[in-house]
Amino acid sequence: MSVLVVGAGALGTLFAAEAARRLGEVSLLVRRPIININDNKRIRNGMYSIQVRVDPSILLKSSNHSKDRASFRVDDAVRVLTLGDLAASSSPFFDVILLACKQFDLRQCSEALQANKIESRVCVTLANGLGCAEEVRSGGYSLTKEVLTAVTYAGARRQQAVESSSPTLLQVDRTGFAETLMTEPRDEVASRVLQRAIPQLRFVSQDDLDKTIWKKLLANCCINPLTAILNVPNGMIPTLAPRLVESLCDEFMRVTPVPLDFSKDGCASAVEFVSKVCSNTAPNTSSMLADCLNKRRTEIEAMNGALLRRSGALSDENLVTHRIVYDLVKALERKNGID
Repeated sequence: MSVLVVGAGALGTLFAAEAARRLGEVSLLVRRPIININDNKRIRNGMYSIQVRVDPSILLKSSNHSKDRASFRVDDAVRVLTLGDLAASSSPFFDVILLACKQFDLRQCSEALQANKIESRVCVTLANGLGCAEEVRSGGYSLTKEVLTAVTYAGARRQQAVESSSPTLLQVDRTGFAETLMTEPRDEVASRVLQRAIPQLRFVSQDDLDKTIWKKLLANCCINPLTAILNVPNGMIPTLAPRLVESLCDEFMRVTPVPLDFSKDGCASAVEFVSKVCSNTAPNTSSMLADCLNKRRTEIEAMNGALLRRSGALSDENLVTHRIVYDLVKALERKNGID
């Protein structure tokens, strides 16, 4: 059973560790060599260990204290590679490829997989936003039987790498437990590998997945920009900005094309849902806040930007608050030197 995780950010590192824990060995594809925290030098590629620590605050909220929810470490089980390493191997093939990169990198990633002739049974994207599978297909990756979208609310925070004697140690803090949802692959082997590799994986119908994608977009459109603008972890948003959350939810519910199956009707149920996500991932630094702090491009175009474009124009009067937070995050990008 072979798995390639593309992207060594917080989520990619977490999923690589979980897969290695269950399968024995996993490959992790990185864009550039990982930097050692001790001397700021590049670390060689090869076999790595990953330590996953569970934030104590999320355990206090859970009645489930099973082994799957404990901190763990996988030793000498994650093979870190660059594209050059992978291309140099003869006929690289994986049962499953998990794309844990940002949506705006999906097309380039797809092109690279195709150019380096990397084959797979199924290619699954974990990126935020709408149209992720379409982005992969647009890059021309055809050496797979199927491209699918998965949605996860799992929270993670990557720490810096430490190069000890051997092997090199990557560290990631789990800041939220959650299911991962996707449609089941047609390939039976790929289906079995995914079920073993990803904890709390659930296969759902396409209709249910569409609802999940839009519910995740709702959470992303509220939590990510507000954490970036206010420079706070997820858990502080309901307390610091309740009226903004309510306004963002109200506008979202007016334009969503998919019924979200909340237990109650209207904005109140959407606010309740977003607040629960904030609570479940309270210590988490959102990906958008992390990008702003590190002066990187954010995913605002795949979140509020996608919603605004779908509505027809950035000036859509139904999405005034979404346009404001969109403009503020774009201003933060410009402040950080990102056009």
